[in-house]
Amino acid sequence: MMKKILILIAALAITIGAKAQEKPFTYGLKAGMNLSHTTSGTTKILGETQSYNASGTAIGFFASGHFNYSFGEFVGIQPELSFSMQGAKESEGNFSSSLTFNYINIPVLFEVKPMENLSIFVGPQVGFNIYRSMTNKKGDESETLSGSDFDDRLKANDSKLNSFDFAAAVGLQYAIVGKYLISARYNIGFNTVIGSNADELSVSGGATRVFQFGFGYQF
Repeated sequence: MMKKILILIAALAITIGAKAQEKPFTYGLKAGMNLSHTTSGTTKILGETQSYNASGTAIGFFASGHFNYSFGEFVGIQPELSFSMQGAKESEGNFSSSLTFNYINIPVLFEVKPMENLSIFVGPQVGFNIYRSMTNKKGDESETLSGSDFDDRLKANDSKLNSFDFAAAVGLQYAIVGKYLISARYNIGFNTVIGSNADELSVSGGATRVFQFGFGYQF
């Protein structure tokens, strides 16, 4: 009996010692695919309301780095810095339009670890637009506008790009042998991507929705 007790105590001590040696700080890199669109909305000018629908899915890419701090076995916090290619598509008859919005996103995520190597993340995200473009096609004719040309076209229509984006992020992550990451996340934007320059023009809807699927490595 005494021998069994000593073996049990030794095993417990080894387990506690291993936990104590675990690093509370980790960092990693991740990259993957974006599937994004914007919500449908309305434009109201001089009392007349028109609806628009840019909810077609655009495919893009993201790459990010993160820093993770564990407060204990079950909770942590993870700030990130991410480059994200987002967008939307719209089509009606023989007309189609593709929108591209590239952002630098900074999510700060609260982590819950219900089981070993599995994490649930939720938290706010701020984004800053660094590139925008639009390609319009009608029949055999096409037109692409980017940067200041894109801004000038919006300005001509009493509109403007909201360069700041605020969103909520929620997702899952699994760490294979604690190092190789597989993740899925959904980002829900709250503000309209394109706003109004004019007092008589109002825009509602058109917020971002982004699903991300990625792979990474954690050091």
